Order: sequence, then C-alpha cells, then structure tokens
Amino acid sequence: MAREGVESLVAEKVRIERAHIAVDEARKAKILLLADFDERDSKVAELEEMLKARDDKLEQAQKQQAEFLTKQRALEDERREMALTSSERSRKDWTLFVQRPGLMRKTA
Repeated sequence: MAREGVESLVAEKVRIERAHIAVDEARKAKILLLADFDERDSKVAELEEMLKARDDKLEQAQKQQAEFLTKQRALEDERREMALTSSERSRKDWTLFVQRPGLMRKTA
C-alpha cells in the first residue's frame, strides 16, 4: 500500500511539474513571439519611411521633369515663332526687292 501511495504521489508531482514546464515554455514562446512581432513592426515602419522618402523624391523629380518639359515646349514655340518671323521678313524683303522697277533692269 505504501508503495502505491508513493507511486501515486510521484505521478502527481510529475504531472504538476509537467504542467509548470508547459506553462513556462508557453510563456517563453509568447515572449519570443512578441519580440518577433516588435521586430517585424519596427522593420515595417522602417520600410514605410524609406518608401515615403522615395515617393517624395519621385514626386519632386516628376515636378522638375514637368517644369523642364513646359520650358522646353515654350522654347520650341519661341524658336518656331522666330523662324516664321524671319521667313516672313525674308519674303517681304524679297517682294520689296522684286517690286523695285530699276533694280530688276540693272541686274538683267
């Protein structure tokens, strides 16, 4: 009988110790998991900052490109206008030259 009582007592203590071990292991796992979550959250925040910085740089570059294209178009328009004005002057000068009665006879 004493033996059964000892075995029963030992079995109970083993069961209780296993439960304590399981609780401790679960607590450690939870701590590790929370640490992993914190690390992941920190990394996500860092990546979001990097992404925002790149988005800001991209936005700035796109604005500069738009300004450049606007200036380039204005310059091209101005060049065309100057070329047209120059062509019109040449045509007027030629018309005036041809209309002078004495000049055509002297050269001919």
